[in-house]
Amino acid sequence: MATSLFYAPDIIDLLDNNKIDMAHNGARLVLADGSVMNIDNGEGRLSERCGVKIDTLTKTISLQSLKIKAGKGKHNVLKTDKGCEYKVILPDGTLAHLSSESSLLFTDNYGGNERKVEVEGEVFFDVVKDKKRPFVVNAGGISTIVLGTKFNINAYPQSQEVVATLLSGSLKVVNGGKSVVLSPDQQAVCSKRNESTEVKKVDASLYLSWTEGSFSFRNEKLSNILSTLQKWYDFDYVFLDNECKVIRMGMNLPRNAGFGEILEWMNNAELFKINKKGKTVIIEKLED
Repeated sequence: MATSLFYAPDIIDLLDNNKIDMAHNGARLVLADGSVMNIDNGEGRLSERCGVKIDTLTKTISLQSLKIKAGKGKHNVLKTDKGCEYKVILPDGTLAHLSSESSLLFTDNYGGNERKVEVEGEVFFDVVKDKKRPFVVNAGGISTIVLGTKFNINAYPQSQEVVATLLSGSLKVVNGGKSVVLSPDQQAVCSKRNESTEVKKVDASLYLSWTEGSFSFRNEKLSNILSTLQKWYDFDYVFLDNECKVIRMGMNLPRNAGFGEILEWMNNAELFKINKKGKTVIIEKLED
């Protein structure tokens, strides 16, 4: 979330060189019996506990042999920190790829009579087909229902929208008692405030680029771009001029790019003025 600090032009240090790095934290798996597994971003570590297999090299957690049984109504939760992503293979073989600052909750009896999960943040799903047991995702009051498909859910709590983007298959999105069915390369933008849903035609691969290690934006608002970057890099930002928030631009850079490189690319677009003080990025309109 953007900071509310205000910087007068005469105190902006244009020569400030404090380095802004990508955050490198880990993930936590809280099992239904209450046990906690802290997962760091170490290289090449393999471990197994309670049937949970963890590979920190590929950042993959397999729960296909999960042995924890804690009774009805208990939950397992995977949470990623800022700058961390992890893949989890659920007991039925469905893949869930969690982005930075995201969480996935599923019941202890997942895969029994139902396949239901809850999401906060951003998660890509590759769902194993099962006609008898639809796969249901609840996120921010919105439900998506599938049999087998690939789709992305963006449902960060600070956003007023839940966005579902379909790559393949079909996807039913339910918002406030009304539903729409998406086809590939369609996106449902669901309002949390008035329960409305807008369906758009999109290039789904653009919204899934984060799963391939890229930042890809096309005609996106600057405020949304900075909000996304903030989930990966350790910085704050402030707009000195509100009209800069709605400036639209595109970007396609690898996610391992240095933050200075990203700022330089933005600055070269010559759409606004960008400065940095410490770890705060300051945006203002260009002088006439």
